[in-house]
Amino acid sequence: MKKIRERSLRLESLEDRMLLAVTAGGFESAAAVCAADPLPTAAVQLETPTGLDATCTANNTLNVTWNAVSNASSYTVYYKTTTAASWRSSSPATNSVTLRGLVAKNAYVIKVVANGDGVNYTNSEESDTITSMPTAGFSTVVTTLDDIAVVESPTGPISLRQAVYFASKTGNTVTFAEGLEGTIDLAPYGHINSIGGSFGIDGDNRITVTNTATNGKGRLFLVYNNNNQITSITLKNIVLTGATATAYEDINGSDGGGFGSAFMLYSPDSRVDVTVDNVTITDCVGTANGTFYLYGVGNLNMTNCTIRGNRTGS
Repeated sequence: MKKIRERSLRLESLEDRMLLAVTAGGFESAAAVCAADPLPTAAVQLETPTGLDATCTANNTLNVTWNAVSNASSYTVYYKTTTAASWRSSSPATNSVTLRGLVAKNAYVIKVVANGDGVNYTNSEESDTITSMPTAGFSTVVTTLDDIAVVESPTGPISLRQAVYFASKTGNTVTFAEGLEGTIDLAPYGHINSIGGSFGIDGDNRITVTNTATNGKGRLFLVYNNNNQITSITLKNIVLTGATATAYEDINGSDGGGFGSAFMLYSPDSRVDVTVDNVTITDCVGTANGTFYLYGVGNLNMTNCTIRGNRTGS
């Protein structure tokens, strides 16, 4: 057999390691040995947590839950009030935690990170944020067509009026419970007055809002941005009808005139973006000027809307 020079070759790949040994001063000879130690692999980033939710069963606490992340060793929940600059945190071992010592009237922003072991798994990206309030009965889901007055901690059904109150404090969108369909009459307590922050309403093509009051309080919605905290309002998939705004209807204690019987935005010192999508405004009367009145609007985006049968005058 042919002699070759004394040498050794080391061959490596991602799949395996092989050592080719050639006997010194001898004939061709080869032995393949599978290495016991695989090449090191990079740590894997954990998946981002999903399904973040927060509920309140007692004032000043929030029960926070989310979907478990495979291979997470623990989690870090970050939370703060909507106006705070810095975050507080809690580090539960499982996918739930109860946040205590909160202030019931404040809205809190919450997010979560899944923590890895630092060797095989690295921390996830931050989850999407949610905003909630540690107030018993807090909900932005309407569960009744009845018009019920706003209270701080509701114990019964959630009215549209109550849901808007909570939504304007948290920046959330008002939605309607599955199977709830029909007309909400605001006559018992007059127009819905929002002086909080940004919010939205999505009627899911199941809800009509009207106001049959005959006492000069027949407007539907009044958004009064006196604190400049409102930056956007969204109305979607809803019918606004049968409203009347007279010269005697107030705006936060002052004469508001017959402006904006269906919807009125009054923002004297800052601009508010308004989105109106798939909304029908019909058979409304503004005795002074119009049924959809925007003072201080920034960007206005109206799509797929129907406006008919409305008028000004008495």
